[in-house]
Amino acid sequence: DVSENWDDLSPKVSLEYRWNENLMTYLSASKGYKSGGFNGRPSHQLAAEKPFDPEYVWSYELGLKSEFFERRLIINAATFFNNYKDIQLVYVGATPDGQFASFIDNAARGEVKGFELELTAAPTTDFHIVAGVGYIDAKYKKVDPNTTSAITTSSEFNKTPEWSYSLGLQYSLALSSAGKLVFRSDYSYRDDVQNTPDNIQALAQDGFGLLSATVTYHSTDERWDLSLFGTNLEDERYVTNGISVVDTFGTVDASYGRPREWGLRLNYNF
Repeated sequence: DVSENWDDLSPKVSLEYRWNENLMTYLSASKGYKSGGFNGRPSHQLAAEKPFDPEYVWSYELGLKSEFFERRLIINAATFFNNYKDIQLVYVGATPDGQFASFIDNAARGEVKGFELELTAAPTTDFHIVAGVGYIDAKYKKVDPNTTSAITTSSEFNKTPEWSYSLGLQYSLALSSAGKLVFRSDYSYRDDVQNTPDNIQALAQDGFGLLSATVTYHSTDERWDLSLFGTNLEDERYVTNGISVVDTFGTVDASYGRPREWGLRLNYNF
């Protein structure tokens, strides 16, 4: 039998200033806390008996929220800096007796900084635009020499694209007394990412974009609607997750995103 307990006080302080009814800026600082624990899927006694400690982060954010032209244009922006301590990472590998196991370690300290920009615009009553861009610079600053995770200060954070973009367009077409049609298309892009903490290149994913589109008919009384939709229209093949034990068992398993799909969806409001 093994047991541990943890507790933490996580303060937050924020200041905001309204320059006028259309512009607000803010500054915040907060401490984040992820509890320690035990490995829920150890598959080996050695991994089950070893607890991992909490993960902490101090997060700082400076941003603005604004709206113009009677809310026909909304612009929000933020820049942030996060200082992580005792980052919890999962490592899959072999035990001394040659068995397969997953370990969770407090592997490193790290810093994550970047910015986000969001825009919503309505050039006309029927046409809407939603766009966004994000940038992240993530680095490990110090690695615990006792960690079982195969990372270094040169390793990339897993599942953390440097750049990401999104764009959504929507147009509504009234059909007189016969309801309306809504056309919508969305595109999102993210930079190349590592899917595992140890940056196994067989599981790395190059930058890619996903395109989707929907045509929806809304009834006159808005009690029901029928949509024809398509997702991943360019049929991108991309890795979403994976497990690598190539250094120990010589295998790599990858999970892929869903391929191009079409469908019909009917909604009814009771």
